[in-house]
Amino acid sequence: MHPQIRKKCRDFCEHMEAVTGVRCATVDIAEETVLYGTDNKPRFCTKCQNKDCQEISVHLYGLNEACRWQGRYIYHCPIGIIFSCAAILDWDKKLSGGFVIGPILMGDLQDMLFDFPYSSMEEDLSKLPRYSSSAIQHMTEAFSMFASAYSQADHTGDLLFNQHNYLNTLYQVKDLYKSETVPEFPKEIEDQLVEHIRKGRKAESQELLNELLGHIYFASDFKLNEVKSKMLDLIAVLSRAAIASGADVGEIFRFSTQSILDIEHLNGIDDVGLWCSGILHRYITSAFDQPQIKHSDMVFKVTDYIKNHYREKLTLDEIARYVNLSSSYLSSIFKKETGENLTSYINRVKIENCKRLLRETNHSLSYIAHECCFDDQSYFSKVFKKYAGESPKNYRLNTRRR
Repeated sequence: MHPQIRKKCRDFCEHMEAVTGVRCATVDIAEETVLYGTDNKPRFCTKCQNKDCQEISVHLYGLNEACRWQGRYIYHCPIGIIFSCAAILDWDKKLSGGFVIGPILMGDLQDMLFDFPYSSMEEDLSKLPRYSSSAIQHMTEAFSMFASAYSQADHTGDLLFNQHNYLNTLYQVKDLYKSETVPEFPKEIEDQLVEHIRKGRKAESQELLNELLGHIYFASDFKLNEVKSKMLDLIAVLSRAAIASGADVGEIFRFSTQSILDIEHLNGIDDVGLWCSGILHRYITSAFDQPQIKHSDMVFKVTDYIKNHYREKLTLDEIARYVNLSSSYLSSIFKKETGENLTSYINRVKIENCKRLLRETNHSLSYIAHECCFDDQSYFSKVFKKYAGESPKNYRLNTRRR
């Protein structure tokens, strides 16, 4: 991201923080940095007890999703706190940076505390700014409008820098092809590139990719169709590397399919080099630790949906449609991430709300059963006893004696 644009983005963040009370940051993709409008990382995030959470990876996930969803996206961090973001794209519609807004609380604090894993953070959690879903949407739209003003406008400096390194490498490779004996295609460079992608080493991967592109160009005698053919092989290699490192298989297949379609529209050798640099960043991002973040985000979207719709007859298919996943995949990921199957979690949310009604109201058991969408009072009593350890009637009596 160009320094002048980065400064304007940070200034905008500072003004928006003053207006909304929500922390705002600019993310620079090339530098892999998160720059806040004022001070440093939000106080809440500095106290986060999740040691596996990496701030830049969380927000790179959000921004990459924003690229898929009209430039903005609302997501959860690994402990379930809301963030939203707006993407800034370069001249080739590749992600160059963006805005991150948050942390924010959405909805009722007690719902958040229901399964919040870190009791030592509850006081800080209660101090976070709280907005409705609609207000967060409006805030995200405002940032998206500002981001779009700088999209396709900040590529010049980065492009010249990348081309300089790219051309230097090209000249070095050219010397190898001056001899009468044509060198074999360097499989070892391809293997090293795969290893760097698996470990998320962006700079080293870019350097090796430049070298590999040089070999592809000269081995193909700069014939565009032959270069494109070899690029298809390279996409397959990059895809396998990303999947081997834990990237989401479906996401990689979709991305590789789109990449194959994109190749058809490349009209020159220079286009190939610039395009390839862009997809490399996408593969490295996918190969890093974003699959775990994506799964966490999906799980929190599901739990939020259940908390807001527990009064309705929830089905696995309905929830799966809400998060755009198959029912079987949702069940598998939810169980893996939470250690609890989806039906059990739904019942637990219902029973916690039944407990609240038993403590705080004089409603009949049949009314409470109906309110929390249990088919009949007998089934309600059976499920309640399983999760609470006693019947609804005894629970009400015992809590009122305390």
